[in-house]
Amino acid sequence: MLAGGVEAPVGVEVAVGDGGAKSQDGSQLRTGNAPRAMATWRNLAIGALRTADAKNIAASLRRNARDPRRPLQFLGLT
Repeated sequence: MLAGGVEAPVGVEVAVGDGGAKSQDGSQLRTGNAPRAMATWRNLAIGALRTADAKNIAASLRRNARDPRRPLQFLGLT
């Protein structure tokens, strides 16, 4: 009898459920040639960092992702 009055509002459950699904499915690149193209860009970035003797690939990717000019400078395009 007490459990019936302790239910959470439906809006809270929906918001929590949708938040996880949206964060996992944020990428819209799942059809056509998009997955292959994104894998190519990712491999190109990792290969460029390895060529430049980056000590930590993950840290270097994060560092370059923070500033859109940094990857262009890294590749000598600016």
